[in-house]
Amino acid sequence: GRGQDAENGGSLAQFFEGELPGKIGTLLLLLVVARAGVYIPIPGVDRDAYQAAMEGQALFGYVDSLSGGSLSKLGIFSLGIIPYINASI
Repeated sequence: GRGQDAENGGSLAQFFEGELPGKIGTLLLLLVVARAGVYIPIPGVDRDAYQAAMEGQALFGYVDSLSGGSLSKLGIFSLGIIPYINASI
């Protein structure tokens, strides 16, 4: 109970006064922005032609599954960190 919080030197109010909640909030905001960017379409790309060209290609399906299905959505953040990971290997 409350006696234990006082014994351990911390409380919920002290937790929210620290840096960690702000950092967690920033992380959650960045995750929301990253996921929302997947659903913003890339301008100037014919989606139907793209789907027709990629249909039935096993490698595309594999890479699409690695990107969380975002490549098939043609979003502005479709590639995510995959190019960075490939460049660092």
